[in-house]
Amino acid sequence: MRPRRPTSGSTLCVRYRPSVLALAAGFALWLASAAPTVRPAAAQAQEALSDTTRRDTVPADSRRPGRARPDSLARGRAGPGRTGAGRGEGGAGQAPGEAVQFSASDSLVVVFGTENDTGDVGILYGNAEVKQQKATLSAYEVQMLFDRNQLRAVGPPSGVRADSGTVPRFQRGGGKAFTGRELSFDMETRRGRIVKARTRARQAFIQGDAVRVAEDSTLYIRGGRYTTCDCPRGETPSYSLRANKMKVQGQWAYTGPIQLFIFNIPMPLVLPFAFLPATPGRHGGIIPPSYGSNNRRGFYLRDFGYYWPINDYMDLQLTGSLWSRGSWGISPTFRYNRRYYYDGDLRVDYIRNIAGDVVDRDYLNRTTANIVWSHNQQFTPSQAPNASSLTADVDLASETYRRQISDDYRDNVTQKTSSSINFRKQWNNGNQRISLQLSQTQNLRTGEADLTMPSFSFNQNRIKPFARERRGVGGEERWYEKITTSYDGSLNNNFSFTPLDDSTLVNRGDSSAIGTSWYDALLSQSAYERATGTNEQRFDFSAEHRIPVSASFHVPRYDFNFTPNFTYREEWYPRTKRKAVRRRTHASPPDSDADSTRFFLDSQTRREVVTLTEPGFFAAREFDLGVSSSTRFYGFFPFRAGPLKNLRHTVEPSLSFNYAPDAYAGIFGRTRSYIDPDTDERVRYDITDGNDIRGSTAQQSLSFRLDNTFETKQISVDSTGATNEETLRLLTLDADARYNFAADSLGLSDVDMSLRFPVLQKKFDVSARASMTFSPYVYDENGRKLNRLVADEPGLFPARLSQFRASISTDFSGGDAETTGGRRRRRGGRRRQRGGRDQGRTSFAGARAGIDPSTGGTAQAPDRTPGNVAGRSSLRQGVRPYANFAIPWELSLDLSYAFRNEGEFEQGNFILNSDFSFNVTPKWRVSGVGGYDFNAGELVPPRLDITRDFQCWQMSFTWTPIGPRQSYRFNLHVKSGVLRDLLNLRLPNSDVKGRFTGALRGVARQATQQR
Repeated sequence: MRPRRPTSGSTLCVRYRPSVLALAAGFALWLASAAPTVRPAAAQAQEALSDTTRRDTVPADSRRPGRARPDSLARGRAGPGRTGAGRGEGGAGQAPGEAVQFSASDSLVVVFGTENDTGDVGILYGNAEVKQQKATLSAYEVQMLFDRNQLRAVGPPSGVRADSGTVPRFQRGGGKAFTGRELSFDMETRRGRIVKARTRARQAFIQGDAVRVAEDSTLYIRGGRYTTCDCPRGETPSYSLRANKMKVQGQWAYTGPIQLFIFNIPMPLVLPFAFLPATPGRHGGIIPPSYGSNNRRGFYLRDFGYYWPINDYMDLQLTGSLWSRGSWGISPTFRYNRRYYYDGDLRVDYIRNIAGDVVDRDYLNRTTANIVWSHNQQFTPSQAPNASSLTADVDLASETYRRQISDDYRDNVTQKTSSSINFRKQWNNGNQRISLQLSQTQNLRTGEADLTMPSFSFNQNRIKPFARERRGVGGEERWYEKITTSYDGSLNNNFSFTPLDDSTLVNRGDSSAIGTSWYDALLSQSAYERATGTNEQRFDFSAEHRIPVSASFHVPRYDFNFTPNFTYREEWYPRTKRKAVRRRTHASPPDSDADSTRFFLDSQTRREVVTLTEPGFFAAREFDLGVSSSTRFYGFFPFRAGPLKNLRHTVEPSLSFNYAPDAYAGIFGRTRSYIDPDTDERVRYDITDGNDIRGSTAQQSLSFRLDNTFETKQISVDSTGATNEETLRLLTLDADARYNFAADSLGLSDVDMSLRFPVLQKKFDVSARASMTFSPYVYDENGRKLNRLVADEPGLFPARLSQFRASISTDFSGGDAETTGGRRRRRGGRRRQRGGRDQGRTSFAGARAGIDPSTGGTAQAPDRTPGNVAGRSSLRQGVRPYANFAIPWELSLDLSYAFRNEGEFEQGNFILNSDFSFNVTPKWRVSGVGGYDFNAGELVPPRLDITRDFQCWQMSFTWTPIGPRQSYRFNLHVKSGVLRDLLNLRLPNSDVKGRFTGALRGVARQATQQR
């Protein structure tokens, strides 16, 4: 029979082991009878009066063991088939989706008719969890108030360890999870209340003395605190933003007056209101400026503006800069990314640069610009036979921007820049390819620039035109079937800009052409002619066709390869050059009443050579033919030195002969001539480019190359006694030279040699290489070759070492986290991570917005460092957000040496560069870069960085003590990117250079004004 129901105020206690998650069958019946319902109270009272049959009509012995069957007449039940251990189903009017599921690892206590008028109460102990719909409440103790349809959760009592399963925790669906000291939840109104609440919001934490959770998940917080410190519960964070009232709705947390606290000490930073990010993802907002002073442009506010996440695939950042002496700039940055389709970013910097005072000789008032665009789009996967892609890597900048505006050290020392845009397409299993390219190179020091606008090329892979479609089984390939051919065609439209120096333009009487940039000359023919001093067309169009034919034969017995080859080339030009002798003119300064410069004949030098452009199609044809052969043989030297055994020497000689006729021969019609006005001699020139011909292009050259590889085996025995062998490549030595039988003099070329030590790279992470050039001829004092062999001169050596280059570099690192015997060499290390510009190009601090939503996209100024190295900090306005404190020390060394010995000995580069970092303590880290120039006998301008980790904060100090970029910078900032811009206490980047010069200049100016 069913147990008699306890009277009011009695208690039913059921204890079970943690592995038993279901209650007994009899207890499930009593719990079902006490299950909550959401029906009106009047209906429940009427049902209680009409129910006179409360005894169980089902015999107890008819139930299945271990299973409780429902009482169809019990109050609040809808019928059989709706009971289960650990599940409270609602009353007759309760939907199945509103069922309450609960579990506990210790026990369940049910109290009926409590004295404090709370009605029937079920208490779960030990990792208790209650679920209804998408709401989950877990804690050490959970109280279920059946009559009120409420849940209450409290933490463990004193003496019980508080872990993640015992702290009260509430979460609704996929929303934010809350923890607190006490939690309550009303299942009818879907509202909750948390005391001493704590929740995570993106990279930050929101705490509150009391939090009310509305049915739409809106939070109303009293005594709210916003911080990014992930400190344990009960500990005061190192800093927090506190407000009496706070509301969290959607993506933002809205506050009234808010104040900064360092621990519990109030600070004078008070804001009338604040909008703080409360959910992961990108958020639009205002970007705060960085401030500082510049010796020539004055006090500045830089990189302030607005960040706008347009959609999931793109965003826009618009920033500006102001200087107190009149300079200003605007810098929009547009980024886009759609996975598997395209990604890229575009940044444009337009700055009006006003430096110095008007009375200064070095006063500057100029507009500078910088355009950086990176794009990568794959129309068809690269592995597909019809792959197609579009890539762009554009870096256009004026010299003034690189030298005076940018704070990036790499920009300050860059001499040349390059840009390219490429479209590639292939089909027919990759046998045919087309490429369309736009490219540009610029020398920032001289102002020279070369552009290709555009370059179109078509390539056909090698084919065998005489191969048989069908060949019998075991049939050999006939000699003519080995003939292969291919085709390469290209169309090029080139622009070359070489401006005259300033003194030449002044002497020509056209000083206004000084400072003409390549893009001004690109857009204006007159600007091009004035800046370059020529009247040629600025665009040079040409087309080239190349058809190589070859056949390769192999003799397996002797490992001998024999390859005859023939190549035909043809270039098309829509116009050619003509040279003529004209009388020279010179310019005189304009009169005060004249509007233009007047030109007069020069009476002293009356003739000069001018180059003219003549329209008309011309095809320049060339061909060459040759034969090459190669083989391979080995030499073995038995020896034993410790773990090293035997030495193998691999020799790969190759010999080739190439013949090409003189392209300037009269039969090709490529040359014209003129009379030199200075020597009255006839001079031939090439009509395709206008250059004078000083020799012959005929080739009858015999080339020789010798590759040597030295290898050995390292023998080792493991713990089981098994012998292991590892092949080590000790060094490689390559040499090549050639002799041109068609040359009337200096037919023997220089001998080039290269030397590498792969074993050092493999075993010790040391890269060592050297290259040498030996000249067989004698040089005069001016460095010109004479037609005299060194072998005929007194001496021991048949050649002269004319050039030498050597470099050695290595990386080291070590520490507690990465230690092998107290120190460890990091192979591959940073050398592999240093290459090229970033590919990332311009990127915001943190992750790319729209790419990784989990990292968020708080409005921040861009991080201009190219490609951050793991374990290093990315520099953003002097902020170093992620210093690696896990590796105690790192060291990188790079030594390079070079010289030239042509005529006179000329010392080349001899520089030792170093990059180091080490931990003074677990929280203090020192890093820097520097070096020593042995030629100049002085230090390379170093940079020292000192970083201190304060758990939630980070302090950094950067100092450049000497050199043209002397400066220092101090920062104390929050690590997290959410508040990094707001809580960033810094001393601006202060220039050291020119302080005394500027002071003396000001004193002299005041003295002059007083006179």
